[in-house]
Amino acid sequence: MEQTKKKRIYNEVIYNKEFKDGQLFQRLFSVIIDSYKIDDLIINNSKVNDLAAEVSNRFVSTFQHSYQKSISDKQQQFSQDCARLIFSELKHPDKAVVIPAKAGFGKSTLIRSIVETLINNIGVFHEHEKELDLGMIIVSDRIEDLKNIQFKIREQFGYYDDFNKVDWVYVMEGWNKEHCLNGITEYVKGSCSSRNCPFYQECWVFKQRFDQKNSPIVAMSKERFSHYRTDKLSTLTTYNCWGGERSRNIIMMDEKPVLEKQVNVDEKLLLKLSNAVNEIPIFDSETTNNKMYMKHVLHQVQGRILDLQNQYKEYRSRIILHNEDIFEEKFLELFYKYLQPFTEELAAIQLFFQSGGLFCNTSSSIYFKVIFPKEGFHLEQFRTYIFDATGEGDPSYTPEFVHFNIDDYKEYDNVTFHIINENMSRSAIENSKSKLQVVTNWIRKKFNEPTYVVSYKMGGKMNINKQLTKQLEHHPYVVLDQDQNGKNVVPYFGNTKGKNLFQHCRKMVQIGWNRLPSDETVAAFLYTFLNLDRLGQLNESDMNKVQNYIQFDGKTSRFGHDNLNIFELRRMLVDLEQEVFRTKVRDFSSDEQVDIYLFGVDNRLKEMIGQRFKGCTFKVEQIPEFDLEKNHQKGVDKQEKRLYTYIETWDGQSIAVTEVRKQLDIADTYWSRLIKKENIQHMLKQHNIQISRLKGGGRQQYIHRSGETSLPS
Repeated sequence: MEQTKKKRIYNEVIYNKEFKDGQLFQRLFSVIIDSYKIDDLIINNSKVNDLAAEVSNRFVSTFQHSYQKSISDKQQQFSQDCARLIFSELKHPDKAVVIPAKAGFGKSTLIRSIVETLINNIGVFHEHEKELDLGMIIVSDRIEDLKNIQFKIREQFGYYDDFNKVDWVYVMEGWNKEHCLNGITEYVKGSCSSRNCPFYQECWVFKQRFDQKNSPIVAMSKERFSHYRTDKLSTLTTYNCWGGERSRNIIMMDEKPVLEKQVNVDEKLLLKLSNAVNEIPIFDSETTNNKMYMKHVLHQVQGRILDLQNQYKEYRSRIILHNEDIFEEKFLELFYKYLQPFTEELAAIQLFFQSGGLFCNTSSSIYFKVIFPKEGFHLEQFRTYIFDATGEGDPSYTPEFVHFNIDDYKEYDNVTFHIINENMSRSAIENSKSKLQVVTNWIRKKFNEPTYVVSYKMGGKMNINKQLTKQLEHHPYVVLDQDQNGKNVVPYFGNTKGKNLFQHCRKMVQIGWNRLPSDETVAAFLYTFLNLDRLGQLNESDMNKVQNYIQFDGKTSRFGHDNLNIFELRRMLVDLEQEVFRTKVRDFSSDEQVDIYLFGVDNRLKEMIGQRFKGCTFKVEQIPEFDLEKNHQKGVDKQEKRLYTYIETWDGQSIAVTEVRKQLDIADTYWSRLIKKENIQHMLKQHNIQISRLKGGGRQQYIHRSGETSLPS
C-alpha cells in the first residue's frame, strides 16, 4: 500500500504579530502537501524498469558528451525514477502528476532521452511499436525547443515515414504572415475561417490539425493545448501508424499549464463583437437583416453592462450574482452561424448574466471579471505529467493533482539575497518617477559583470519597461531580452519564463514584485477554491463577510482574509523562484557565488525565501541616494544634496574641509551634524573616503582617500 508523505513546503511562517494585554501574539501559517515516492505512485513492472534504465543511461550520456557537464548520482536517479513514472501504470490514474524538478536539473534532456529511447526500441520495421507507448503529446512554452527535439530526432533516426517525409515529432505552430495565403499581415481573431478566407481549406494552420495525426508524437504550446483540451481533444487521442491506428497515451508538459480561466466583460468586449458583426460579408438581404438584428442585440447588452457598472460604482471590488438568460435562441443560432471563432467571448457574457462575476473598479477602467466554473484537469485517456519546478509551492495545484516527491538535493549556501528596504511597487514608481533614475544610476555604478535585471512592463499608465530600457540599454553588463516585436528591452515580468539568456549571470536585480492587481488575485482565488453557486447559497450576513474578505487595503497591502493573503504570498514566491532560476542558480553543478538584489521584502517573504532556498544568506543593502532624492524632492537639506553631488564628481585629490564648505556654502556649525548622518556616512564608506587630519596639514581636516596619512608633496 502506498505511503503518503506529508511534505512541509513552508513551516510556521510568522504571518502577523500583535500585542494584547501586555502579551505578544503571533499568527503562523504552514503549507503542507501530500508527496509520493516513486514506488507509491506506480505499479512495478520489470520491462518498464529495463526501459527506464536505458533512458537514464542516454540521459547521462547526453549531459557528458553533448553538454560536457558532469552529472550527480542523484540526477541520474531522478532520470530513472521519472522514466519509470512516465512509462508505468499509475496507482492514481485519475490524477495528473506534478514533477517539481528544479530548473537546470535536466527535464528537457530527460524528455528528449525518453523519445530517443522509445524510437531506438521500435525496430527497423516498427515491429515493436505496438509494445511501446510511443504515442504522446509534448507541451512547452518554447516552440524553438520543440523544433530542436524534432530536428535532433530526424537527424538521429530519419523520418517516421520515409516515403512521405513525416517526422516522428510533429510541431504545431501558430499563424504567421509568411504562411498566410490570404495576404494578411496582422492576425485578427476571426480572420482565419471558412467564411472570411477563400483559402481556408488550404491554410497551413488549418491543415495542421489533420497532418499531426500522421506522427506518433505531437508537440505544441500550452495555449494551443489548452484550446484543444477543451474543444478538440478527440483529434489528438490517436495517430496513424503502419498497422492502422494507435493511441496516444502520454502527455508531458514542460511548464505549468493554464489552470485558470477568466474573461473581462465590459464595453470593450461588446465593441469587439460588434466589429466582428460588421466584418460579416453580405451576400443577400437576409444577411443584411441578420447583421442589423445582431448589432441591435449587442447594443442592448452593452447598455445593460453600463447600467450595472453605474449601479456598483461606489465599490472598489464586489462579487455580483445573477440568474438570467440574456440571449434569445435566434441570436445564438446566428452567432454560431457567423461568429464561430468568438464562442469564448459569447460564453463569458452568458455566464456573467447566468451566474455573476467580480465587479472591478480600478483607477484606469471599470469591468466585470467572469470566473468560469473550475474544470477538472485530468484527461481520462492519458497519463499526464507536468514538469514544474515551482509546483510544490504553487497554490493552483489543488488535490486533483498528485506530487512526485523529489528532494531538492541542493543547498543554496552560494546564494545571497540582498534586501533593499525601498518600496518599488508599480504605484510607488508611478508616483515618484525619480525612483527609477536612482535605481538605474545605482546599477550603472554597482555592477561590472553580466547582470539580470527584471521589473514590470507597466505601472498604471506609465511604461516602466520603456523607461528602464532607455536608461540601461547601453549598459555593457545588463543582459537584454527581446519583446514580442523583436526589440531589445530590459526583461520584464511575464516575458522571461523558460528563457536561458541569463543563465550565465551571477548577479540579479528584481525591481519590485510580480504582484498581480488585487482583482486578478481575488478572481484566481475564487476560481481555485470557490464557485459563485456556493456563494449564492450564503445568507446575507455571511455574504457580507465574504465581500469584506476580498477588499484590498492599499495602506497595509493586505486583503481582508488570511487565506487570500497567503494565496498571494505563495504566488509571489513562485514567480520569484522562476526569476532566480533564470540565473546561474539553474546550473545544478555550480557552486559559484550568486547575488540576488530585492526591493521591498517584508518579513513574511524573507522567511519564505529562506525556507525555499535552504542555506542561503541575507544581507541588508543600502542605497543612500534614495534618502537624498527624497530630501531633494521635499526641498530640504540642500547642503546634503550638494555634498553628495560633490563627492560623486570629486577627482580624489585631498582637499581641505574649509575649501569644500566654502564651495558648497555649508556653515561650519552645520558641517559636523551633516557628516554624521547615516546616509552620508554610508556614502563615504562606499567611496572609501575619510574626513580627518593629515600630516603636513596642521589642525585642518581634509577629505581624502582611506589609507592616506599625509598631504602629497
